[in-house]
Amino acid sequence: MAAHDPSYYGDLLQGVLDVTCIRFAPHLLLPSLALLVAAPAVHAVPLLNTNASVLAINTSPPATDSFYFPGEGADSAIDGISNTKYLNLGQPPNGIGLAVEPLFGNTIAQSIQFTTADDAVNRDPAGWILYGSNDFLSSADNSGLDGGENWTQIANGALEFPEDRLTQLPAINFANSTAYNNYRIEFTGAKGGPGGRDAFNGIQIADVQLYTAPDAGGSGVFGIADYAIAYQLPQPASFYFADESPANIVDYAYTASSSYPAGENPGLLVDGDTGTKYLNFGGPNSGFIVTPDSPAQVQSFIVTSANDAIDRHPTSWQLFGTNDPITSLDNSFGDAENWVELGSGSIEVPPGLFTDSPVVSVPNANAYSSYKMLFPTTNGAGLMQISEASFFTSADGTGQDILEVGTPSLLAIDTNRGATKNFNAGGPNSGFIITPAVGTTIVDGFEITTGGDATHRDPATWELYGTNESIVSEDNSQGEGENWTLISSGAFSDLEVSLDRNVTGDVVALTNSTEYTSYKFVFPTLRDPEQDNGFQVADIQLFGDIVTPAPSLGDFNADGLVDAADYTVWRDNLNDPDESALNGNGDGGGVTQSDYDLWVANYGKDYSLPASLAIPEPSTSAMVLGLLSLFGLRQKRN
Repeated sequence: MAAHDPSYYGDLLQGVLDVTCIRFAPHLLLPSLALLVAAPAVHAVPLLNTNASVLAINTSPPATDSFYFPGEGADSAIDGISNTKYLNLGQPPNGIGLAVEPLFGNTIAQSIQFTTADDAVNRDPAGWILYGSNDFLSSADNSGLDGGENWTQIANGALEFPEDRLTQLPAINFANSTAYNNYRIEFTGAKGGPGGRDAFNGIQIADVQLYTAPDAGGSGVFGIADYAIAYQLPQPASFYFADESPANIVDYAYTASSSYPAGENPGLLVDGDTGTKYLNFGGPNSGFIVTPDSPAQVQSFIVTSANDAIDRHPTSWQLFGTNDPITSLDNSFGDAENWVELGSGSIEVPPGLFTDSPVVSVPNANAYSSYKMLFPTTNGAGLMQISEASFFTSADGTGQDILEVGTPSLLAIDTNRGATKNFNAGGPNSGFIITPAVGTTIVDGFEITTGGDATHRDPATWELYGTNESIVSEDNSQGEGENWTLISSGAFSDLEVSLDRNVTGDVVALTNSTEYTSYKFVFPTLRDPEQDNGFQVADIQLFGDIVTPAPSLGDFNADGLVDAADYTVWRDNLNDPDESALNGNGDGGGVTQSDYDLWVANYGKDYSLPASLAIPEPSTSAMVLGLLSLFGLRQKRN
């Protein structure tokens, strides 16, 4: 059959479908055929790349989440007893504080002094603000400080608490000549940092005291009998960890699944204490990289079971060696070096806790500066843990244990590949505002890639809005700074948001003919509302038309990249009265220093769209490859 016969393409398409047996979205197929056969215009293509701007939002109103366990309320911060503490678990750890009505009455405070709590350095406050009021303290305990008091800021500052616990800091002086009946101290985040995983479990202090003179002089303002309340100012519902930001939904990247609690890190493998352990949430295929003080020939090893959960113990091993400098990062894939596999096999699971495995021999004839140990399987759990590890220079475990010498460096690793994700602790009504970098678009479909765990966090329903206004909403806001038009809404099927992890679902088709510059997604409900502990997706992609392409600022040679080649174009055309040589990607006022500044500001940007945007020639091979590329958008990301 001749290729120009109209029925040829229909038969070819059917053949491709018969061979691939891949389910496809009809709204993508016909526009794609038009691309392949006749039309030069871009249609129904991916609209998002890594240059898209993304903000996290949650449409729920701000709320307070102030909470403490019995005996750890605000009164424990003014009792003068260092081994009691005030721990507020409000989330996120912002806007937390205590308000005090001293029995002492009206005072003029001129210095403040803090005492660190008993544990958890990450809970130390990062800064403080002191306020005074002469109104009656009517706000309730664990409230949002909504009793109607008028507060005046007196002083503020950063805090650098020491690592030492139960330690009184030097007094902090401040200028103040006004007397107040009531005071409140508010903490500006935790030492772990806003958005940091270590900051997500509260703010605490053992004691705080105000004094009526500088340098903790005069009289102490607070006493054990004073009335004190815990509070948290209403916080936006939207909140994410720094490594699970909304930017991850347009990075289309993978990350290692490795992570561990701060108190169960890989360094504890060599502390000589079986009561501590290394736990990796990555489970099977996780492990560690160790660099002893000097190169050594490892010929056997022992691992020791931890304090609980024998099902987390590894049941198999792989050991690698390298003499390359270690450039892999903690919690990475551990593959930045050239590794030589030294051996693999099974590990006999010890029958009890705190128990050594039998000695495992390794057929290794060389010395290496670093070793990588992986545990491909565990005894049934999705986590991996051991309490100790020993690497011996003899084949029977009787030689020197190189991990007991000096201070070996240890990194956690995991070879499991999972898509990066955006986790929003706000749960239902979370979402994001996306501004495609490609310009003004008409969206007629989108697809979502699921996160790597916790199916109950998957979105169950969706709402999509569009706007042509400049985005003034802030990150982690309610996303109400613009006028938004509802484009469409609906519920997800299991094919559109899969129960499988790190899987790209079916395209959700939309009926839309209106162009917008930015879009807002809101996910009102999640898959399992009974387990409300956050919302997550790994990636999102929009499909449709590019109506007005955005200028690729700084990309003076129009190759899709802002790099050194663009500097050459600018240099060779400096002082030209027009910018035709810059391909419309300058600032519009002739080739001047300001275009150079534009190039610097955008250096490193990749304006190129995903490869699937390329328009193939209407040839048989290009058509087949184009169709397969189209179907490939739908496949599992692993």
